[in-house]
Amino acid sequence: MRYLLTSSVTLFLAAPIFTEDTALAQAGHAIRPGLAAAAHCLHESLLETSAANRGPVADGARLQLAGLERRDQIAH
Repeated sequence: MRYLLTSSVTLFLAAPIFTEDTALAQAGHAIRPGLAAAAHCLHESLLETSAANRGPVADGARLQLAGLERRDQIAH
């Protein structure tokens, strides 16, 4: 199992890891600004690398996204 550290969130990945730079570059091309865009891109990357979007990796990605989007809503 590999680990990806992002700001205050640790994401556990069983599939090939995306570097933090790759996730940030993807977020930079997103339409939605800020934390929501980063969360969306990270979520998509995690779901694409998880097995059929099921299991603990995909569930963890969904929880991470929900938490990041809550933080974004609170900030606005």
